[in-house]
Amino acid sequence: MHSRIWSLVAVSISVWLTHLDRANASLTLVGSGNVLGLNLVVNGSFEIGSPGTGIANNAYWANPSSSPYSPISGWTATGPADNYALWGSDEISGPFHLRNSDIIPDGVTAAYFGNGEARSVDLPPTFNPDYTVSFSGTPTFGGFNYTGPVILSQAVPTQINAAPLYGLSFWVSGEDANTSPATTPGIFGLRVLNTETGDPFHYLVVPPGASSAFGKSHVFRFDFSPLNPSQPVTLEFYNFGHTGYGFPATEIVLDDVRVTTVPEPASISLLGVGILLCLRRKMAS
Repeated sequence: MHSRIWSLVAVSISVWLTHLDRANASLTLVGSGNVLGLNLVVNGSFEIGSPGTGIANNAYWANPSSSPYSPISGWTATGPADNYALWGSDEISGPFHLRNSDIIPDGVTAAYFGNGEARSVDLPPTFNPDYTVSFSGTPTFGGFNYTGPVILSQAVPTQINAAPLYGLSFWVSGEDANTSPATTPGIFGLRVLNTETGDPFHYLVVPPGASSAFGKSHVFRFDFSPLNPSQPVTLEFYNFGHTGYGFPATEIVLDDVRVTTVPEPASISLLGVGILLCLRRKMAS
């Protein structure tokens, strides 16, 4: 009996220390799956004010000179003059895809980051099993007539929703991932401002299709804590185009962006205290 209780104590302490370690981290990839709870992101599933279903209703969200133009409510967008980022869906009735992505997971519309053909990067990427992309140095993205990335951003009001730790999750698929035989993924960038000194880029995989080890879609899950709790945290998603290393790679389709508070470890601490009290009583009897 005593050995079993001590095992429970060890598990409780381990979970508690893990939570503390994450709370001290800035931005940490912790796996896959949606965060749960009140979503602090406005219009994270791109349903509010959406142009509706069907290719005929798709609207451009990062190029005001294109028609029809419809900015995404709650978000800020920028992009080069030749970008064709749009939102909506391919079908009038479900299941819904966008630019032949995997099935849209939340609602009927998603955001596609169209940004030019045959872009390039000057360093060979390494596509890691955890869906991150690494380089031997700082990569430079370019290519024919390349003038910059498409960026979708939003300031999330973490400063009025105080917590020691927050969770971030979002769904990503690739253009044509629903049917493409491609095995090499695309690349997109993520920055979460006010979580890491210098606001570094995190380069991540765009799943290209079922023939790839990365499949047709993926839900990224991060934990973070603000550097300055009195200021918001800003999400920035970047698409550099059909960026690859000697190939035209797929581009990102984004949906179901969530930021939630992560509960403090009080319940975990109480569990440990309860187990210790139980152990004390057992040993005294």
